[in-house]
Amino acid sequence: MEGIERDRELLRNAKRINRDIMEQMIVESQKEKKISYIGNLVASSKVVCMEKEQQYVSRSVIRNMSTQSILCLASDILKRVDRKTARRLQKIEEELVLREDLFVSMINHIERMPEQKDDLFSWYPGLDTCSMHAFVFKLLPDFSRKYKEYFVKAMASQREGKSKILDVFRGHLGKETQAFEVISGDLVIFEAMRCVPKGGLIVTSSYWCEIDERCDDALAMIAGIDENIRINDSIHAELFHPLCHAEVVVNGKEVLVSFIELNDLLTRNARSHKFWMDCEVVDEAWESVDQ
Repeated sequence: MEGIERDRELLRNAKRINRDIMEQMIVESQKEKKISYIGNLVASSKVVCMEKEQQYVSRSVIRNMSTQSILCLASDILKRVDRKTARRLQKIEEELVLREDLFVSMINHIERMPEQKDDLFSWYPGLDTCSMHAFVFKLLPDFSRKYKEYFVKAMASQREGKSKILDVFRGHLGKETQAFEVISGDLVIFEAMRCVPKGGLIVTSSYWCEIDERCDDALAMIAGIDENIRINDSIHAELFHPLCHAEVVVNGKEVLVSFIELNDLLTRNARSHKFWMDCEVVDEAWESVDQ
C-alpha cells in the first residue's frame, strides 16, 4: 500500500499529465520498487489527464510493467468501452503475447475479478474486443486446453486449483464446463466411498484428455506402481498415462512433469524438447546441460 500512496502523491504534485510526463513519473516511481502503479492510477481515472487521447500507456512503459499490472490496466480500459478502445488495447496485446507468464497471470487476475457483466452489456458497434472475456480468448485462443492441463497438474500435486474461471467464463467455455463438473463430481463420489489409495485420485479420463498413449519408459523408472486396481466388484481403476505426473530430479533440478514429458525426455521426442530446454535440462542437441 505504501507504493500506491507514493505514486498517488507523485500524481497529485503534477500540474498536468501527458504521456511524456507520465513516463517520467513511472521511471521515478520504479527507482525504489520494481512495480509502478502510475499507469493503473491514470487509466482508472483517479487523476484527470490533460490529453485524453494519450490515456493509453506507451509500449516502452508497458514493457517495464509486470504482467499482472498490464492485465489490470486492460481491465480498466474495458470498463469504459468506446471507439478508442481498440487503439488503447493494441499496445497492451502486443506486449502480453510475448509474456511467458501470461496464462498463470491471467488465472490469478480472473480469480480477483469481481462479478462480470454479460458481453452484450459492454458491446460497442464495430469492436471485436469489448469485454475481458473476449480479451482473454483473443490472447489465449487455446485457453480451455491450457486450463485443463493446469487443473490436472494442480490435482496431481495435491494443490487446490483456482476455479473461479468456471463461473466467470461459463458461457465461453460451453461444453468444456461439463468436463469440469464431471471431474468435480467424481472426486466427491469416490472420496465418499473411501476406495481411493492414499495420494491417488479417480477421474473420468474421457472428459479430461484427448491424448491416449502409453508412457512405458517413464513408468519403468518408478517402482511400485500398479497399473490396474480392482477396488470392488463394480469399480476397476486403471492408470491413465497421459494424466499422470511425477516429481523428478534431473541434473539437480526438481521438476513436476507429466509422464508424457518425462517419457519424451527418455525417448528424445521433439514434442517436449522445448519444455526440457526451458527447464535447462538439455540443449538443442538433447545433450545434458551442465549445472
